Amino acid sequence: MTAIVTILLRIVGLVWAIGAVFIMKNARAAGDSDAARWVFVGGVLTFCAGILLAAASRYAAIPAVLLVLQQGAFHWRQGRALPQGAARPSTIHLQIALLVAVAAVILVVKGVLR
Repeated sequence: MTAIVTILLRIVGLVWAIGAVFIMKNARAAGDSDAARWVFVGGVLTFCAGILLAAASRYAAIPAVLLVLQQGAFHWRQGRALPQGAARPSTIHLQIALLVAVAAVILVVKGVLR
């Protein structure tokens, strides 16, 4: 079972690393706004977590947990800036980051990620 989870995390890591390159590229093209900076930092953390997950490194848990904190702070900040009654931003990115971070931490604790 843990071998399957490790393989899935490696695939997710590879996809995350590739996607992070596009995230960072789009954030830099968006200019020097506050939101663009938040997105760029999220892209860097996503890239680091992705590369380390693809390598099945135990250190993948560090940027994955930092990404959850960054995504949570970004979501909270974006939600506060909206006027009363406006539609809230989706939490799907936060939920995905949390799922991967929890899986990485569990696999580190179990000794699966080296």
